[in-house]
Amino acid sequence: VVRVLGRGAFGKVSLVQHKTSHEKYALKTLNKKMLVAVKQSKGAIPEREVLKQKGHPCIVRLYWAFQDDESLHMVLDYPPGGDLYDRIEELREAAPGTGFPVARARLYAAEIALGVGHLHDAHGVIYRDLKPENVLVDTRGYVKIIDFGFAKKVVHRTYTFCGTMEYIAPEVANCRGHAFPADWWTLGVLLYDISHGYTPFTAKGEADSDMDIIRAIKRHGADADAPPLEIAKSALLGADGRKVLLGLLRPNVGRRYGAAQLKGHNFFRKASPAFD
Repeated sequence: VVRVLGRGAFGKVSLVQHKTSHEKYALKTLNKKMLVAVKQSKGAIPEREVLKQKGHPCIVRLYWAFQDDESLHMVLDYPPGGDLYDRIEELREAAPGTGFPVARARLYAAEIALGVGHLHDAHGVIYRDLKPENVLVDTRGYVKIIDFGFAKKVVHRTYTFCGTMEYIAPEVANCRGHAFPADWWTLGVLLYDISHGYTPFTAKGEADSDMDIIRAIKRHGADADAPPLEIAKSALLGADGRKVLLGLLRPNVGRRYGAAQLKGHNFFRKASPAFD
């Protein structure tokens, strides 16, 4: 073990180095007793099952999984570039309300969309916790989606209230049941966040309470087609970028953008060959 990278509610992630090859990996360790205590013991199994399936360049890779009497362990990719949250925080500290340049925000969003689309299409899995903290950057500047604790295989819809308050979709907030479109909503919030420096359902530069955020999301969700004022007038991403935001953040799940609408969209054509 080289050092601890981070700690969470159920365990920790450590940087480890292979004794022979000297390759570096991230070792995710989950405490069994803590998982059982909060009825999350089943969540670790789907995460391992998702990661051991056919991989994708934009999803963290699982190399080995094992357990002992106290913990579950997963040996994963180690992208050394940190997460998007830390990168955007550096910009916020320098100039509040500042996000990534358009080209970088577009690239990150395109790669995340490819990873999320792969989960949906190849595995029938909804991710449910897309946020900057769960997107790491590798040495080449490309993203890796991590932390599949809320991921779930879905046939029609699921009703569990989960996710991070600033990013959850209206159908999740209203407990109406949700499916794959909820992930596309969170991509819209994330794209807005990393380009503007704050999320669309919080006051700019303010630390809103969870209840204030939920109320704002529900107010937006009450009108199936009305765009949030902040998004409708946003010009940071240009006209095409604004169209993407409005498409992803439609409360009407039947009209919300998904993979089909994003691929080939003018906004993304410069980001990745996969979007041509």
